[in-house]
Amino acid sequence: MNIDDRISSLESDMSAVKADVAVVRLNYATKEDLQKAINALTWKIYGVMTALAAVVFFIARNIR
Repeated sequence: MNIDDRISSLESDMSAVKADVAVVRLNYATKEDLQKAINALTWKIYGVMTALAAVVFFIARNIR
């Protein structure tokens, strides 16, 4: 295998790597995105747990 064949093989592989990296960059999440998602999920869980505690308190207080 001569050097020209090896270089052309590397060039075609490099274009495939560039395309893969471009796809990854379009789809990856930043630290800010992750922080926003964690914050939103935390508040949802907090709300559900508060509602659950209120329901249990109501049941314990009013149902006999």
